[in-house]
Amino acid sequence: MSAIPSTESATSSFGAWLNRSETLGDDITAYPLNALAASLERASSDGVVPPLWNWLYFLPIAPMSDVGEDGHPKRGGFLPSVPLPRRMWAGGRLTFHAPMRAGQRATRTSTIADIEDKTGRSGRLVFVTVRHCYEADGRGARARPAHRRHSRRTRLRPRANRRVACGRHSVSGDIGMTAISPRSWLFVPGNRAERFEKARSAGADAVILDLEDAVPPGEKEAARAAIVAHLDPARPVWVRVNAADTDWFAADVAALAAHAGIAGIVLPKCETRMQIDGVLACAHAALALMPLVETARGLAGLDEVCGAPRVARVAFGTLDFQVDLGIDGDGEELNAFRSMIVLASRMAAIEPPVDGVSTVIDDAQVIERHARYARKFGFGGKLCIHPKQVEAVHQAYAWGDSECAWAARVMEAVDRSAGAAVAVDGKMVDMPVILKAQRILRAQ
Repeated sequence: MSAIPSTESATSSFGAWLNRSETLGDDITAYPLNALAASLERASSDGVVPPLWNWLYFLPIAPMSDVGEDGHPKRGGFLPSVPLPRRMWAGGRLTFHAPMRAGQRATRTSTIADIEDKTGRSGRLVFVTVRHCYEADGRGARARPAHRRHSRRTRLRPRANRRVACGRHSVSGDIGMTAISPRSWLFVPGNRAERFEKARSAGADAVILDLEDAVPPGEKEAARAAIVAHLDPARPVWVRVNAADTDWFAADVAALAAHAGIAGIVLPKCETRMQIDGVLACAHAALALMPLVETARGLAGLDEVCGAPRVARVAFGTLDFQVDLGIDGDGEELNAFRSMIVLASRMAAIEPPVDGVSTVIDDAQVIERHARYARKFGFGGKLCIHPKQVEAVHQAYAWGDSECAWAARVMEAVDRSAGAAVAVDGKMVDMPVILKAQRILRAQ
């Protein structure tokens, strides 16, 4: 066994590895996605790489002759040759902005950002921080750092032909409008073309050009034509089409779903996967869907709808839902149904749902109270029918100064802890606390 150099001499030799980079290329193929989906008994991802599944790619294969005693490729190469008996991942920070897709050519550039030589309760530890930058078809962004830990703990037996990832990856990209999930979704009537640009400049996170409730039957076709004329692939918007059981649905989908100026389709009174498939049959490759749960049948079909391809999140159409079920009130009368929608969204691993509209327009305090009420149940945004409602919704989903300061203290304590147990403000910090702190800082 080779001698382990002192911390001082090792730290000096590690300096030569800082800022070292390597770039790997890979083709994003559908086979690994379909294979993993089948193993997990999940529906096909339709060519989209879900969060964390990017680890299916950029995996070099090490022949047995190149595998070390701990089951990893032999020391050296891109990462520094740390003479400690065990190598393992210590953790990482992941940020997902936009998915990679099957058919793309992707590259990953990895850079050694930091090397720390420490002594912990189990002995000597060396932390190597690696930043990964992904590009898919020429688009990419910087990722958060990941840490690899070398320690003096028990050795691992080698595994034959084991495929070993070079690092813990993060995926970044460009989602066009905002780096956080939209909180405010502003409707604008499809038959009022003069309001389209005003809606875009109203400060909402997402704009929905509406062909359904806001447009009288006699103006549906003219409104559709006005929307098509307004569309701009450089500034994609959402459109609410007419329901699948109407005479206008097929024409709406045919005219809009394949247009690059459409970011997503809001599907009203969605109740079945078949209705979603009717949109996907005409959809462009990046089209997202947001089904509206507005009926008892829609609630009963939640799992099917939430788990369908391209569904980014669902929205709760509270007004129509009350009518369908004969409910009088939109407060605690809807609590059970709100919880069901949040649970189904979480189980399907999609974004938190969007709450229904408030009919109040001029009272910002009431609107904010309504939005905060839904947020307590796990909702992530709110539908708006007037620009005056947007700022109140943003206030409801904003974190206060004290909450942001707490989140910063948590992450600073975690970064200093080197994997050891840590407490902040007298309370133990575990993974749920860390995830909440990260969510607050991302929103900030």
